[in-house]
Amino acid sequence: MIIEGLKLPPFIKAPCHQNEELAPGCAAAGRHQCFPKNLDTCAGLVHMYYSRTEENVDTIWSMIYAEVAKVASECPASNAEERLEIMQCLTIFLLLQADDPQSYEANDIGFLLTVAIDTYYDLALTQEWRDELPNTRPLYREWIFRETMRRSLSLMIYWFSTHILMLIVGS
Repeated sequence: MIIEGLKLPPFIKAPCHQNEELAPGCAAAGRHQCFPKNLDTCAGLVHMYYSRTEENVDTIWSMIYAEVAKVASECPASNAEERLEIMQCLTIFLLLQADDPQSYEANDIGFLLTVAIDTYYDLALTQEWRDELPNTRPLYREWIFRETMRRSLSLMIYWFSTHILMLIVGS
C-alpha cells in the first residue's frame, strides 16, 4: 500500500519528522495524524482504493477524480507548501491510476495528467533555484522541500514515459 500506518513513499516526508512535538501522537495512533488536510484526504482515498470491491470501484474512482478537481481549483491560490502537498497527492493518484490500467478509458486520465503537469510546472516556476556553494548545506526544511519536488517529478516523468511507450508499442 502507498500510505500504510507510519510507512510513506519516498517523496513524502511527514510533518512529524520535522517537528518532534507531533511524533508521539503519530506513534501512539500507529498512523500519521500530522498530515495537512489534502494529504489526510488523500490517505483516506488510498485506504478506500485498496479496500475496493467490484461494487464500489467506480464510486471510489469518482471520489478520487473529484479530489483531483478540488485540488486543481485550490492550486492557484496556494502557497509553495500547499502546492507541494497538492503535488504529492497528485503523484499518489497517478500511482493508483497506474495500478488500474483497465480504468484509463473510464476515468479522465488526461485530466489527471494535465493537472499534475500544470501543478509541477507552477511549483517549479515559483521556486528560487540557486546553486549551492560546495561547502554550504541548505536548511533541512528547504532540503526536504526540494528533494520532495525532485522525487515526485522523477516519478512522474518515469510513469508518463513508460505509459506513453506502452501505448506506442501496444498500438
